[in-house]
Amino acid sequence: MHNMVVYAQKHGILNDQDILDQFNSNDSRNALNNLSKTCQKHYMDHHNENIKQLLDDEHVMVGTKKYTCPLKYMKHEIQNNIPSFVDEKQIANTFTKVKAEVKELHLERELEHTMTMRF
Repeated sequence: MHNMVVYAQKHGILNDQDILDQFNSNDSRNALNNLSKTCQKHYMDHHNENIKQLLDDEHVMVGTKKYTCPLKYMKHEIQNNIPSFVDEKQIANTFTKVKAEVKELHLERELEHTMTMRF
């Protein structure tokens, strides 16, 4: 729970009063579930946006490190940055999809290169 509260505050998802109001309600279990879903959705939305940028041949900064390869970015995230409240299955599914997309992009570029070499 502490990690979710810190994450929510750090990323401006909820302010202190919103968090207090939720946990002062009669249904603290529901408040915890809502906080978990909110933080996980925020993380995955941000993560997926970074992946989209990388697949569009842009770069992503994580701290002072610049990533241009979606697979290297994903490996870094898996090893270092995934908060404990994020579902690991969701990350694994994303990683599998990204690997397939990267492979497809490489094949498309290879085909384009081959076609331009012929003419």
